[in-house]
Amino acid sequence: MAERLVTFADKSGDAASASTASYQLLALPPALLKQLSSSSPDDSLAPLEIRGDPSDSAVLVTATQTYSIRGVQNSNSLCICASGNGKGKGRRKWFVGGDGGSDGTMEVEEDDADGGPARKKPRTNAIEIEAVLHETLEVVPTVARVDKLDGLLQGAEFTGDSAEDDKVQVSHPTFNSLRSHIPASDAEIRDALSRKRVITLDGCLRPLPPSFLAQILPSVLSSLPLPPALAHSNGAMRKTDKGKAKDVKPVVEGAVWTDAEEQDLLDSLDAVDCGNEEVARQVLGWFGSETEGGRKRWKLDAAKLVKELGVVLLAEGGFGQQQIDPFVAKWKDSAGGFAPLCKLSLLAGIHLHRPPPISTIQYLPPSSLSPDPAARFAELFSLKPRWLESEMGLFIDDLTGGDKKKRDALVLKFVRKVREKETVWWTPRNLWT
Repeated sequence: MAERLVTFADKSGDAASASTASYQLLALPPALLKQLSSSSPDDSLAPLEIRGDPSDSAVLVTATQTYSIRGVQNSNSLCICASGNGKGKGRRKWFVGGDGGSDGTMEVEEDDADGGPARKKPRTNAIEIEAVLHETLEVVPTVARVDKLDGLLQGAEFTGDSAEDDKVQVSHPTFNSLRSHIPASDAEIRDALSRKRVITLDGCLRPLPPSFLAQILPSVLSSLPLPPALAHSNGAMRKTDKGKAKDVKPVVEGAVWTDAEEQDLLDSLDAVDCGNEEVARQVLGWFGSETEGGRKRWKLDAAKLVKELGVVLLAEGGFGQQQIDPFVAKWKDSAGGFAPLCKLSLLAGIHLHRPPPISTIQYLPPSSLSPDPAARFAELFSLKPRWLESEMGLFIDDLTGGDKKKRDALVLKFVRKVREKETVWWTPRNLWT
């Protein structure tokens, strides 16, 4: 067996001769590795980017997915080595198979100054260790954390055309100025901006506050023709009020599509101080799409509009409890002919309903709860000491991104299941430290 002289690189010596290279192993999941392998050098966007403010845990993002970065300690050590021959100390070299060395390896020198071919000479029996690695970085898919959006967009609200005319011109955040501060991919940030009802006006991001949405949504609904099923339901309701009919069947749940001419919709928005067509079309785009044909028309989901109206009315009341009967009455009155769609089931996952004798409703979107699982469960159990799985599940799904295994792991850690007759309740698990 060939002998080797092993030494460690001198990091405290001459800066010109000492190696300044640093190393870190990064383990990639198969899906990400495949994406990197298939990307071409001509791609306009970098395939990977590390994001997050100094106060955040750094994440690795692609165009559509966020990955958390975690360190894994290795039981074995990996040595990064370079050959040492006394000349050019610290210079890293690489080796190929050959016949010049005693162990069948050769040292490859750079080309001659005269442009001649690379010279080969036997490798010396010395190895210099530049670094010893004990940790590997792993990246795993994670849920995007977009909870900082509200704070970053504060003060940029769009509240109508007249407010814009009176407002002093100030600079507002743009997507490019925002994206580097949010530990999430571009696609996930855009999806969050849409959910938070943020429009783009003159290149700037402008959230629409609930008070403004509560004005424009009833106007849009009033300009939509009623589908036959709803018109029949409204007629049956009127008969019930007169005592001529009973047991009216509820309308079918799900999307309720109806269409209207674009100009009629734009006029309805202009009547409530939203005459900017750029803003109006983005608002309509949240609830439907343009239809093909000669005259411009929009096909909109009335159920989605009614749900959004209920959400903004809840949000206007803050995070405290509201009496449920006055809330539902106001919701139906604002929905007009679409009042039969005003069902609390539309608001599942964003409200907490306390049945009689309390009979209150509370605005509770998951975005208002802590992103930390332990804190999230503590908050939920402080609101209600026990939950049905179908209820609490709606408030923890965003922690796992819909991954059933991750959800089951969280439930096992923080929840105790208690069976009462045919009902299984989720109660808090006492964790002793």
